[in-house]
Amino acid sequence: MNIFVVFTNNDYICASQIAVLMKNLLFLCLLSIWAIAVEGQLPPSAQHNFSVSPQGGFFSESVEIHIDVPDLVKVYYTTNGQIPSSRQKPYSSPFLITKTTVVRVLAVFPDKKRRYRAYTYFINEAQSTLPVLSLSLPPNILFDPDKGLYVEGPKSTHAKKFGDHSNYWSTREIPAHFEFFETDSSEVFNGLVGLRIFGGISRTFPQKSFALVARKKYGHKWIKYPIFGERGLKKYKYLVLRNSGSDWGRSQLRDGFMTTLVQDWNITKQDYRPAQLYINGKYWGLYNIREKVNRTFVAQHFDVDKGKIDLIEHRMTIKRGSLREYRKLLQFIQQTDLSKDRNFARLETMMDVDNFMDQHIAQIYFNNTDAGGNIKFWREKTPAAKWRWILYDTDWGFGLNGRKDYRKNSLKLFTEKKGDSWPLPDWSTLILRKLLTNKHFENRFINRFSDRLNTTLKPENVKDLLGKMAAHIKPEMPRHQKRWGIPRSQWKRDLAVMKRFAEKRPEYIVRHMKYKFGLDSLVPIRIESTDGGQVVLNDNVEIKDHYVGKYFNSVPVTIKAVADNGFQFAGWEGLDWQGESLTILPTELHEGLKARFKPYIHPLRDKLVINEVSANNYESGDWVELLNYSDEPVVLKDLLLRDAKHEFLLPEMTLPKHGFVIVCEDTVSFRKIHPDVRVPVVGNLGFGLNKRKEKIGLFSEKYAVIDEFDYNVEAKDEFQTLALLSPNLDNARFENWEILDGLGTPGQMNPYYVLSKIQATQAYYSKVGLMVGIAFILLLILYVKHSGGMPLWLERLYARLPAKMQSRLSFLRKKKGVGAPNQPNH
Repeated sequence: MNIFVVFTNNDYICASQIAVLMKNLLFLCLLSIWAIAVEGQLPPSAQHNFSVSPQGGFFSESVEIHIDVPDLVKVYYTTNGQIPSSRQKPYSSPFLITKTTVVRVLAVFPDKKRRYRAYTYFINEAQSTLPVLSLSLPPNILFDPDKGLYVEGPKSTHAKKFGDHSNYWSTREIPAHFEFFETDSSEVFNGLVGLRIFGGISRTFPQKSFALVARKKYGHKWIKYPIFGERGLKKYKYLVLRNSGSDWGRSQLRDGFMTTLVQDWNITKQDYRPAQLYINGKYWGLYNIREKVNRTFVAQHFDVDKGKIDLIEHRMTIKRGSLREYRKLLQFIQQTDLSKDRNFARLETMMDVDNFMDQHIAQIYFNNTDAGGNIKFWREKTPAAKWRWILYDTDWGFGLNGRKDYRKNSLKLFTEKKGDSWPLPDWSTLILRKLLTNKHFENRFINRFSDRLNTTLKPENVKDLLGKMAAHIKPEMPRHQKRWGIPRSQWKRDLAVMKRFAEKRPEYIVRHMKYKFGLDSLVPIRIESTDGGQVVLNDNVEIKDHYVGKYFNSVPVTIKAVADNGFQFAGWEGLDWQGESLTILPTELHEGLKARFKPYIHPLRDKLVINEVSANNYESGDWVELLNYSDEPVVLKDLLLRDAKHEFLLPEMTLPKHGFVIVCEDTVSFRKIHPDVRVPVVGNLGFGLNKRKEKIGLFSEKYAVIDEFDYNVEAKDEFQTLALLSPNLDNARFENWEILDGLGTPGQMNPYYVLSKIQATQAYYSKVGLMVGIAFILLLILYVKHSGGMPLWLERLYARLPAKMQSRLSFLRKKKGVGAPNQPNH
């Protein structure tokens, strides 16, 4: 039974409605009480804020520091790197900074919350074209005579070698405040990081290297800034501030120069950028900012799960994962006759042979004899994954140990058995020695080395890069040398040695290759390509225009004509053979060879489209949906689905009109998640798709483009697909795609396409209805005008209309030449 309450004006409210009102009022009261209670628990930006002005940066003269805080807040500060403490005398008035100083500030709020900040004030420092870094931490942590991590300490044997018990061999991590100022003086990072002394024997040098790590407990999970520019990553977990390693006090750029030189090879290497460093406001010299090689480095560069890799260092040191797969690789190499091509082909499924070749070509050219100790390699824990090698710590190369190091036969060192003697014991050269027992690989190795000598390693190219990198740090060198007592002439002497190395090294490499492989003379080759394609030499050198190089006469080279999208190969000039690929002796290319291309449009273009993409789906596996958008069946034959690094040959099939086919990374996983899909499902791809950035294309076997699509989206943890809004749209334009949350709609029209069809149908019938209505009105007007008046049913309808509408339609009631119906004539 409802109970009603009477209000004025005879309004009634039932008791149940009163209960709802009471609940709402109670909720508002509780919300107000909660807001008052948590007023002191608002985010720091609201409740625990304070300001320091001016903030850190570069100043030409002394600067006065003001710290503004709310009432009842106490502030403490230090200017020597120490962490401020409430046991100190609190801040009471502005203070003057007269020299480069780090000001560390602590604010203690009434609710006992504490907030720390730190700012470096560079006073009248010399201008630099390099980034400026600042570290601040309690001085005793680094420099205490007994416990400081930077010093030898009381237990040291002073031998300055591994195991001499000096403090600087400690792996202890300590918190330090880190600031990064760009070349335009803007501060791009300011926060706490973890800091360790870093390096091998270079720890014994006066200027030591540091490793930095961002951790949540310090306040930042990442250093979110593209430190190395557009080519580098957008954020970093680890960084190394390197003193140039064994090159310290010499060129200060050897390692960075060598890894930059080969940055376009099939090599994984660290990025490099020189910078100034200050510690607690004191100039600490020139440093090389480098990436730290670890599992996070691998995960970021290859978009793999850092918890699902094997990362091995040196001989058998596990950095992550296990040795099981690496032991299998070594066992296969040791026990298998690799001279047989079928065995070698199996080996290529286990390791990235091109990466391994480039790694060793670089080390041999550099004469980096320390490579036996600086080996890191990794593999993703997936069935199709291959081992890859990482190039790092090359600073023993490029003439570090002698002005005539360019003469050294590193090829012999890397390919002969020497027992366990350092620097290249047998275990470190085993893989290359075994690979070279295969004649096909030997030819590949010789030609790939020749490719590099004809391109990247040409003396003029090497010297040009060296000159640019040296010019970049040249203004910094006098101050750096003065800081560490390095002779001013040393830097110039080392650059001269490196320049000489660049000039002479190719000549000696050729000699060493002739001796090792029994080769005869070099001969020049000339290759050209017209517009519409390129020539790929030795599966390595891409020739878009004109190429001249020298190759060993007795070693055949491979040549392949590759048409650009929308073109096809039209033949060779200078050779009777008209196939796209050939293997030929260099002497036959002495007069020159030219590839011709002509336009080509594949018959399936605009018929077969990439319609939906699911990337990085660990439940169903990745998949791509193809749609036959035409009104007739199409035959899929010799078609390739490709991403940037992989390709998959689709099985031959006939796709009905408006039919779908799903191409999967894993058909079993896909069927498990999508059991109701009734269209063809093919696979397995053997590779996955990048969840952030990818380019996918559908091509003929001869690489004529049928459809292409590339995306660059923000990665999410949730499942999502990319769906084409409508098949008739240009799917090369990303605005014609929609990001859909969930598992997608494989084998069905995309939801936005279905919606657009409904809307189109509605619009069509709306137009039809409008046209019918207009036609009816016109016919009605004609009827009225010819009949002399409206029929009775229309008169009644007219009478029901509003007066304004009656006036607008009054013409219908008038007769031609007479008055309106039912009215007298005048």
